[in-house]
Amino acid sequence: MKTEEINVISKTGRPDACEDLVYIGQYYAAVIDGTTSKTNRTWNGRTGGQIAGTLVKGALGKLHPEATFKEAAEALTSAIHELYISFDCLETVRHEPMERATATAAIYSGFRREIWLIGDCQALVDGQLIRPQHYVDEVSSAARAMYLSSELMRGVDISVLRETDPGLAYISGLLKRQTDFQNNYAAGQYFYTAVDGFPIPANGIVVWGLPTHVNSVVLATDGYPALRESLAESEAALADILTFDPLMIGVYRSTKGLRPGDISFDDRAYLRISISDTSL
Repeated sequence: MKTEEINVISKTGRPDACEDLVYIGQYYAAVIDGTTSKTNRTWNGRTGGQIAGTLVKGALGKLHPEATFKEAAEALTSAIHELYISFDCLETVRHEPMERATATAAIYSGFRREIWLIGDCQALVDGQLIRPQHYVDEVSSAARAMYLSSELMRGVDISVLRETDPGLAYISGLLKRQTDFQNNYAAGQYFYTAVDGFPIPANGIVVWGLPTHVNSVVLATDGYPALRESLAESEAALADILTFDPLMIGVYRSTKGLRPGDISFDDRAYLRISISDTSL
């Protein structure tokens, strides 16, 4: 496994505010997206996304080389579960999912030649995009887009909408309530997965085995709405989107847009690796 291209950038341009990470080890490579907290809870001064991402990265470094995707999910889950125990808040976060430290990840296992997607991170393999679709995200993004589109039709200047984002305020209740469906398979169409310290249903994890001819893999967080084969192409695609749709309410809808002073709508992490043609 060889690193070909790597990039981690905060949406604000300030590294200390970034909640995305990249992990590169002997047996695994991953991009990790720390989820923006839905409450004001912090963990020794760190946001839930930052601490969750750090714990996931640390757990990957301890994972045995031949781990299955289920074993990996259990190890990552355990790392965050222990956080709750250390802060004496396990029962609180059990009953209030929005309080949890949460992350998503795209992981490559060198031994198994598999990609594992937990949550809304993504991968590009031999030109094929692998990106889980979550209905809860579609609902929230569509609701925000509709609200902001209405504001534009009423004559509200786009600069005002970028500054205040009333569409985000409009869906804030939905974003908090959607955590009730996190790792909850009984939620039906609203079910989605994340690493949050509680069991991740195996049928919600995307497992993608690589054909022997594939020798390059791209992993990225959802800060790249139009993922491409190279970092330069992915950055160019993002720049075009932000130029023509800074509110992120058009082709690529999001629950947040490009705020004045920021450099993107979301933190982003990109990793392209070359891999050997050996397999199990």
